[in-house]
Amino acid sequence: MLRGKLKVMFCSFILGILLSIGVAAYAVTSDWYDIGTVYGYPYRNQAEAFLTGGGVQATTYIERSTAGNVPSGYLGAQAFMYNSSGAIYNASNWVYNTSTVHGLYQVLPSGGINGQYYYSKGLTQVWNGNGYNQYSTYRTPNVLCQ
Repeated sequence: MLRGKLKVMFCSFILGILLSIGVAAYAVTSDWYDIGTVYGYPYRNQAEAFLTGGGVQATTYIERSTAGNVPSGYLGAQAFMYNSSGAIYNASNWVYNTSTVHGLYQVLPSGGINGQYYYSKGLTQVWNGNGYNQYSTYRTPNVLCQ
């Protein structure tokens, strides 16, 4: 009898923990966009959208597409989150790498309205020796904010 009560208490405890976790994280990515070689370095970029406990989070990522790093100031990224109608819901400022890196992320805080769909699509820049070339990422699939 005591064993049965302990099982019920243990199962209730585990269920309480699982329910308190809330919405599980869910992520989608765009296809990689192959930028090609600019000023001696090959690049690619990608957008990501994450469903978090606080809504949808949009990110933009750019990286050297082969092994190795790029010098400081060679990469820039700006993240955008769009609603399903294509209107910008939120946008970040530009961020640039301030040290030698392989890749660079720009992340928007989580947001959105429950029950609506959002996607991520970003802009990236790479140093061309005399300024920056700008490239868009592909868009992610829609994510339902909950």
